[in-house]
Amino acid sequence: MVTGRSVARSEHPSRLPVFVLIAARSLLRNRRRSVITAGGAAFAIAAYVFMYGFFDGFAGQIIDNSTGYVTGHIQVERAGFRRDLASELAIGNPRVLLTALRQSPNVEGAAPRAQAQALASSANKSEGIMLYGVDPVAERSITFIHRAIVQGTGLEAGRDRDIVLGRKLAEKLGLRLGEKVIVMAPAANGDLGTAAYRIRGIFAIESSSFDGAMAFITLPAAQSLLVLGDRVSTVNVRLTRRDQLDVTLAQVRSALAVPGVVFTPWPELLPQVEQMVGLIRVMRGIIVGIFLVVVALAVMNTVYMSVAERTREFGVLMALGTSPSAIVRMVLYETVALMVVASIVGYALGAALVFYLGRRGLDLSIFFKDYSSIPGLTGITHPKVIWSSILLPGVGLFLGALAVSLLPAARTAKLDPSRAIRHA
Repeated sequence: MVTGRSVARSEHPSRLPVFVLIAARSLLRNRRRSVITAGGAAFAIAAYVFMYGFFDGFAGQIIDNSTGYVTGHIQVERAGFRRDLASELAIGNPRVLLTALRQSPNVEGAAPRAQAQALASSANKSEGIMLYGVDPVAERSITFIHRAIVQGTGLEAGRDRDIVLGRKLAEKLGLRLGEKVIVMAPAANGDLGTAAYRIRGIFAIESSSFDGAMAFITLPAAQSLLVLGDRVSTVNVRLTRRDQLDVTLAQVRSALAVPGVVFTPWPELLPQVEQMVGLIRVMRGIIVGIFLVVVALAVMNTVYMSVAERTREFGVLMALGTSPSAIVRMVLYETVALMVVASIVGYALGAALVFYLGRRGLDLSIFFKDYSSIPGLTGITHPKVIWSSILLPGVGLFLGALAVSLLPAARTAKLDPSRAIRHA
């Protein structure tokens, strides 16, 4: 005859595999409920992966577009320049700074700029603009305006009487390709610089705040207009890895300490974009929190129903000497099995959907057509899976499901074996 004490002694060497098998058998006993629960959790996980991919891709596009229009990821400038855009606050001897920046780690490109607020005039109308003098070759490593040309061509070195401007700006001025525009801007010597340029190209981007107010000429043309000599207003930098902004910023500040020169990151250059990205992250956190609650409640409900149906079985096990901690572990094994299956299926489906839409693009232009004033906002969104972004919440989701299953597991461990055996 086998006593409860001998069972208690003999269970120890094979305790883990035995209770794992019992937990698996319990899940298979009611396949429909297990499939529904695991399926529901997998759907929630897939939805959470998709939402993370959507928000990460959406926010990344806004940042890349905004920094790709003009600013780059870092702008090197004289302290106070952005406040007044004063031509006298120009940087002297920019070649040394450019060479050092281009040799810095994680720097993809650096380009000199001459920048000023100016007045563009046609025969019928005048508009305030932001005028940029750029090196056509170096600029291509910083911005993608040259790829947004819809009429004509981009700037070329040596063509110092050409200008490229946004389509909305051209419409405001009533100008077409090949026509002349008069530009006036305050020069560094206190005079008013004036020059006529012929429209060589017209670009079009989705952001009206840029498309309707930006114009580009060559750097020598801008230096002549603003009487800068060989000085530049700013040096703009694009990084190979945007996520390493803080590290790179600290490195260049330390290595290239120039009196009066500051290194400004894109969040300070584009505060509106930074605020929108922050809002997106808050929304993402709220949605993930909702998914966490839904999955946790579904798992807890399943565990409660499972242990309620098996009260008699647990009573027999405890009467044979099974410890309360072993009962708790057995219930947790069931939760682990459910969540492992749900996680595998959910992550696979969610990642597949994100990869598919990431290549094809998700057309949301109908929702964003009235928000063209927001810099970098685009109608076609490409979701993107960033594993470092979704794994930690996934672990939290898994641990949350285990945590809520502890309550029914703990209640089961407190059962009175004699009463549980008589449970109908």
